[in-house]
Amino acid sequence: MHSIRSRLLILILSIFFLIWGVIAGFIWWRSSTEIDQVFDDQLTQVARLIGVIILHEDRENDLPTLAQDLLEGHYEFPVIFQA
Repeated sequence: MHSIRSRLLILILSIFFLIWGVIAGFIWWRSSTEIDQVFDDQLTQVARLIGVIILHEDRENDLPTLAQDLLEGHYEFPVIFQA
């Protein structure tokens, strides 16, 4: 026969680990959603940059015009690339 102390200990630990698991799952889901949004925004930004470069090359403008087109793109993060 188990004592009241051991039953309470098992009950409290069970509840603690259950709540801990739910909180850990929620934190994992929320952080995964946030990081997916960040990656999607970066991909969108690079796609816009490629679009500007394609339009620039299509019109065969000179380098200062390309720099102006890139500045008008309102990019949130600095994009560094080498051609």
